[in-house]
Amino acid sequence: MGRVLLLIAAAVGVAGPAHATFGDKGQMMPAGGVGLNGSFPAPGDSGSTSYSVSVVPSLLYFIADRWALGGSAGIGYFKSGDFHQFSLSLGPTVAYALPISERASLFPELTVFGNRASITSTVIILPSGPVFIRDETIWTLSVSGFAPLLFHPVEHVSLGLGPTLTADLVATGGTARRIGVGLSSTIGVYF
Repeated sequence: MGRVLLLIAAAVGVAGPAHATFGDKGQMMPAGGVGLNGSFPAPGDSGSTSYSVSVVPSLLYFIADRWALGGSAGIGYFKSGDFHQFSLSLGPTVAYALPISERASLFPELTVFGNRASITSTVIILPSGPVFIRDETIWTLSVSGFAPLLFHPVEHVSLGLGPTLTADLVATGGTARRIGVGLSSTIGVYF
């Protein structure tokens, strides 16, 4: 019964009238998202597959109808085998609002991130020998695309879910460049 009510509420939210138009020139949109990603080495680079979690707040301003510019920051953690990484990211974002109905829109975003990552890895040299722990800081320049389907259940609020694709353009210290795919959620307000 609860699922039926949720489905009806979602249908009414998508089809119901909206008073504010998402993406109007001059609107501000603070938002935040949580992402789950899997990544694998770029073709020709070494490395292993890994999984990560990230939190990415953003602030966008609609410079023209449907076109938004702003910035995003991120904090993330991933582990692959004995390899742990904690990262901080910051970069500019551009987005475009494609209305689907009065209560739904596609909102593709593109962000170029500068990333600082602190890496800890454990290496066992001999089966009975000592364990060596290596700490390292790397820098990467990455591009990230996010294409959420946004629902506007009430005026000035957006909820969304969509795929992400991230690729490292440059990495320091011989670090393997990575390509990541995943799914992210977002919640934001616009005014």
